[in-house]
Amino acid sequence: MPVSGRFEIKDYGYASMYNHNSEVANPGYYRVFLENRDIDVQLTSTQRVGVYKYKYKNKKDNSIVLDLNHRDYVLAKLKW
Repeated sequence: MPVSGRFEIKDYGYASMYNHNSEVANPGYYRVFLENRDIDVQLTSTQRVGVYKYKYKNKKDNSIVLDLNHRDYVLAKLKW
């Protein structure tokens, strides 16, 4: 999950507001703007690989949350 700013799973969970007018969906490609997080998301796939591209509007405190266990806590938060 791409996040910007302070992120607590208990505050937001994994949901984000979006408008269906901002969605683009084609076979093998999906694009949407996450309004709560101010992030443009693009997803594409091949037969063996899925590729994610995140464009953060906020230029600082951006990260990606990896929850491989899907429990009540976050396994890892990658920040750059």
